[in-house]
Amino acid sequence: MRLGFSDEKVKTAPELRDCVEAVLAQSAALVGNMLESLRAAKAQPRGRLSVLMQDLEHRIALDALLAGDAELKKDFVAELRKQFYAAKVVDSSHASAIRFDDFHFLDDSQLDANIETAIAQQEVLQAVEGDLPLLDALVSSLLGMVSVQPQLNPIKPDAFVYALRELLKKHMPDERSRSAL
Repeated sequence: MRLGFSDEKVKTAPELRDCVEAVLAQSAALVGNMLESLRAAKAQPRGRLSVLMQDLEHRIALDALLAGDAELKKDFVAELRKQFYAAKVVDSSHASAIRFDDFHFLDDSQLDANIETAIAQQEVLQAVEGDLPLLDALVSSLLGMVSVQPQLNPIKPDAFVYALRELLKKHMPDERSRSAL
């Protein structure tokens, strides 16, 4: 569903909270789309998913994930709400990247988590790169700024990545299966 702003005169101007709530109202559909994609990929596994489907433990974890449609949507919206309003997400454009020399300080699970997060962030950023500047401008405008201030936008791509990671941690507790997925 696409929402926009109309030119009609209204008594109250839209606020940032209205924008955030509109995004949250539509965010459950993102999880629905993800689950539909996983179901379709499971029906005809190719590439990395075919490797995932060969392991019984991974198949069981994926089936359990796919069975929790309503709960997944509810939990994703709750986690995303927390990210938007708590502003706990670190903006990846300002975060210092892990240097190759620092890898030996990380254990395998930390390294895997960093790789998974980096891959997810890259995918999300590629998907929104054309629309993000417009969203940043809209949010800055709603905040009363005369210039675009992307760092003030609570609707950051990193918030979605973090919410998805937390969702998968909760609903797919087996780290190996989650990592494979």
